[in-house]
Amino acid sequence: MDFSKNKQVVSKFTDITSPKLRNIIAGYATRLTKVRLSDKPQQRRMTKEEDFSKYYD
Repeated sequence: MDFSKNKQVVSKFTDITSPKLRNIIAGYATRLTKVRLSDKPQQRRMTKEEDFSKYYD
């Protein structure tokens, strides 16, 4: 659940040289851990047809 510890783990187990990509992966792992350990269920955003209308004609 600690971002700085996750950065070190990502650096140790991967060969990613980009600090930005390493931080993105470490941040994702941190968020995923917090979500899985939280007690309350996560709300999912309901997508509506009009949400996609700006992408598809």
